[in-house]
Amino acid sequence: MIFKIRNERNDTKIEIWQNLKRSVSVISNFSLLFDRALPLLFRMMYTRFRMGQPLQNLLDIDERLSGHLRVSNGSRLRKTAVFFAHSGDSWFWMAGLGLVWLSSFIFFDKSWCYRCVFLAICIVIQALFVLSIKFLIRRRRPESDWGEIYRRRDPHSFPSGHATRAVMLAVITAGLGPTWLAWLLVVWAPLVCLARIMLGVHYLSDIAAGAVLGILLGWVLPKVVPDILAWVPFLF
Repeated sequence: MIFKIRNERNDTKIEIWQNLKRSVSVISNFSLLFDRALPLLFRMMYTRFRMGQPLQNLLDIDERLSGHLRVSNGSRLRKTAVFFAHSGDSWFWMAGLGLVWLSSFIFFDKSWCYRCVFLAICIVIQALFVLSIKFLIRRRRPESDWGEIYRRRDPHSFPSGHATRAVMLAVITAGLGPTWLAWLLVVWAPLVCLARIMLGVHYLSDIAAGAVLGILLGWVLPKVVPDILAWVPFLF
């Protein structure tokens, strides 16, 4: 009976010791895992941080190139750049299209009435599309002594609404006609884009993105706008 009790006590001690060894082993494995996982986590965080470095380098290059294209306040090119920079304003185009539409409506020229309404709707859609992207990205305009009106009303620069609008109008007019207007806008659009960089209201990448977006809208909108025009036949 005594030997039996001693054996049970020995078995209990052995079981406790084995459980203790297992616990130590689990703790040791967990510690090893933690020691390996923590540096790995820091490496992942560092890699993620470093991934932003190439983008920042590109932005720095973009800023330097844009700075080289700017014109000073006393430059002879400044007045020309101001003219072309303003010539792409949405209000300027909407007012011009309104006057052409009115005169065409009075003289019963339905083809120009149609063109004016078509382009006006495209400009409205383009403006809404660009503003949506600008408020998502929120890239600040470059520092410059010109364009205070743009900085107050629209402080964001990416993508360029003027570049988008100018390229879009050139692409649409190439299909809509007349031919002389299409060629005029093909020459005019790059000058507007360049003027916006020269006056310091946009970076080079803003213009490039706007031009690409303008090409896309110039291809897509002619397929969509006719369906909208079907709702307003009285305008032309």
